[in-house]
Amino acid sequence: MEPTPEVQLRNALCDVLSTKTVAAQDEFIKFPSAHDEAAENVVRRFRSLSMSTKERHAWTEESVKRKYPTDKTVELHEFSSDFETADLNQMLVPYQHHQSERGGYRIKWLNDTRALAVFRRTETAQRVIEDLGSSRLVNAKNYVFQAGDLDDFNKKYTGDGVQPAVSAATSETASPYPGFDEEHIRYKYRPEVTIELHEFPCPLETTDLQKLLAKHKRSDNIVRIKWFNRNRALAWFTNPQVAAEALDDLKTCELVHVKPYLFNVADMKYFNPENKMSEVGGLARRRTISGGSGLARRNTVSGASHYHRGQLYASATANPVNP
Repeated sequence: MEPTPEVQLRNALCDVLSTKTVAAQDEFIKFPSAHDEAAENVVRRFRSLSMSTKERHAWTEESVKRKYPTDKTVELHEFSSDFETADLNQMLVPYQHHQSERGGYRIKWLNDTRALAVFRRTETAQRVIEDLGSSRLVNAKNYVFQAGDLDDFNKKYTGDGVQPAVSAATSETASPYPGFDEEHIRYKYRPEVTIELHEFPCPLETTDLQKLLAKHKRSDNIVRIKWFNRNRALAWFTNPQVAAEALDDLKTCELVHVKPYLFNVADMKYFNPENKMSEVGGLARRRTISGGSGLARRNTVSGASHYHRGQLYASATANPVNP
């Protein structure tokens, strides 16, 4: 079968582009013969999938300024080195794509206490800077490129420090988690700032736990949920005083059992980001609406469980049990 005109065009462009440098590709795209929509689509796809990793991550002053313009980019800085992408996302919830018109943003880590958030609209970036002005957890300002930033743009994070970038996913979104050694984990998840949530009477999700802890989210505290398995999770706080208050509040909640988290060497496997959430031995199997059975997934919202999750949640939060 003879290739379609679209396939012929794609193959021809790929053959031409594969012999050119990045700069030459830019000039080729500007050439009048490549200014039809189909040709430009092929060029963009080729450059995103077929270029070498080294070329794709060779940031220059021009490329940084183009992708992170000052008027749309907020520099988040001087926050805790323990922060991860999830913590920055919590601060930016009102500006996510489902929360505001033309919302949404992209986070780029520069080092362990500095990151960029680029937004679709200039006015959104300015609003973020104003709203975070009263935060005691992070400082925010418009990003202005500095020559020394290229070192950060062209490096990625590993457990032992920074290395040349090799992955788009790592370069763009990965948080500079400072190693998975036991000493670091013991300190970060120490009892003063970490609550262990366990023995849930019904399937719970991250959103459920966040609701239980909602009043403890404020300008001087972030709450992060860390799952071990489907019946055990941690709530990590930036403020020890708030963690103590949350522990007292949750002692009367029917949905969870709580206690200060005491690190166990066996828990190290849960802190490896490449390990998937483990199954729970002995956890009752849930009946699904289709009549089948299976373990409930913590990240799936469903009313199919015979535990009537929504009703039990409402009941437990409305009528706490006296200690």
